[in-house]
Amino acid sequence: MRELHGGNVHRLVRQYGEQGWLDFSANINPLGLPASVRHALTKQLDCLLQYPDPDYVQLRQSLAEYCHQPIQRIIQGNGATELIYLYFKAVSPNNVLIIAPTFAEYQRAAEAVGAEVDFCQLEGESEFSLCFAQLAKQLQAKRYDVLVVCNPNNPTGQFIDLAQMAQLAKLAQANDCRLLVDEAFIEFVDQGEASSIASLSLPHVFVIRALTKFFALPGIRLGFAICHDLALTERILHIREPWSVNALAEVAAIAAVQDAAYMEASWQWLNAERAFIMDELAQLPGWVTYPSRVNFVLCQLPPVWQATALREVLLDQGIVIRNASNFQGLDESYIRLAIKSRADNQRLITTLRQLSFYDA
Repeated sequence: MRELHGGNVHRLVRQYGEQGWLDFSANINPLGLPASVRHALTKQLDCLLQYPDPDYVQLRQSLAEYCHQPIQRIIQGNGATELIYLYFKAVSPNNVLIIAPTFAEYQRAAEAVGAEVDFCQLEGESEFSLCFAQLAKQLQAKRYDVLVVCNPNNPTGQFIDLAQMAQLAKLAQANDCRLLVDEAFIEFVDQGEASSIASLSLPHVFVIRALTKFFALPGIRLGFAICHDLALTERILHIREPWSVNALAEVAAIAAVQDAAYMEASWQWLNAERAFIMDELAQLPGWVTYPSRVNFVLCQLPPVWQATALREVLLDQGIVIRNASNFQGLDESYIRLAIKSRADNQRLITTLRQLSFYDA
């Protein structure tokens, strides 16, 4: 069974046993759980003795200050994925256009509410950069209710700057189309200084953020949205289940977004390790690596290898990679690799060098 997402080490343990898996399939900050979060969770365990605040005022205020938005624009969620599904339930679109290849849950969430999904397919020949002419042509050819873009994009690592995102928002609005923007990886871009489209305060734009990747909190399940359409916010709050964010997640999030030292250490790590692994991968015979602004890199394999075969070979070495062939528009020649610590990155590169990329 092919994994829809990376990071399912649990299945590997059940299938192969505990081997101390080195997981390059999940794009999680290798610095691990911030010490500030660990301390806060330990100190505030008694929060489990009472229900969370149903309005999550303290959490939303912390997130609002973190992303420089008013608190009434913040919607907390049980991970970004819950917010994606809530958005589509609230909007109830008939037709959705997704810029691809990208995260699979947009399509699943749209189809779950009966929407018809089309794709604006990015191409490797242009390093998966967005072609505005192509997108405009598709938006004008058919009536779409929602346009979806992941920025920075997973799995390509591409980032669309604020000026281009403003152009994208204008294009969507001209075609009477809402814009859903997933910024789950934006903290990794330009030392966390990349501008969010949320800064434009556009009512037809819904922005999703997550603490999962940058703050290494995938088990906590905490995301949030920035919405400048108060009527849409009310619809989402009306249809969602109460207390979807647990008390420990609230404690962890508040501590994480205040940890400036962790953020600085993360950017220093990424600047060094992304340059290292990109340089090393570029020296492998026949490999193509695509420019990345985040903590992972999309690779195209030499013709003698396929992603499924390489993944199986590396599993024998205790290394897990992401087969990217189930991303819309990609095939068995693509894999995605997370960027990890120097020791882990070196182990991966050493293992890849030992494989013959001429005789799979």
